Amino acid sequence: MIKAAHYDEVEELLSNDPIVQAMAQGLAKVEREKLVHEDGSPRWEFMQKANAEYRERGGKGSGHDEGDHIGAVAHALLKVLDSGAVKVEQVSYFASRDSLSAWRDEDRAMAHASIVSKEPSFEEAKKQLAHYMVDEAMSLLSKENRDWAASRAAQIFDGIKELAAAEFPGEKNWEALDFDADQIRFRLVRVAK
Repeated sequence: MIKAAHYDEVEELLSNDPIVQAMAQGLAKVEREKLVHEDGSPRWEFMQKANAEYRERGGKGSGHDEGDHIGAVAHALLKVLDSGAVKVEQVSYFASRDSLSAWRDEDRAMAHASIVSKEPSFEEAKKQLAHYMVDEAMSLLSKENRDWAASRAAQIFDGIKELAAAEFPGEKNWEALDFDADQIRFRLVRVAK
């Protein structure tokens, strides 16, 4: 990344601006992956929205002699978030597969599968759950002479379509999205700390 010498000074000045600090409070619940690329640099959309919101709130810039750069407000917001001045919510996602028809604890335990156990992004968790669902549906389709298998596989494929469009409201500390298919429940859980 090409960076002029005064960029760090501009970002530091802006990170102390009360408008930027107030904006950072509003970003505390936003997932980091929506703000930055894998290398940690701000996304173009985030830079544009940050600049527009800063101007809307009356921001005048850093006042640096050499002027501000296009990503200055976004970088300053990230600096405030990274400083610990704003409590940033940490979000984890988990997915599982369970049987809805198991009556005994032993049967429920045998039917349970933990699909996502580390702390991936929301998109990664959806992808891992979708892969698991596809594998299960394909396994069902390989079973010969079982009428119920094709029907259950079709329901799983419908669940995959729902999963692709799924979003969490993000209003609670624990939320679950369920995708049911003939006695099977695939669940994606969001946990915020």
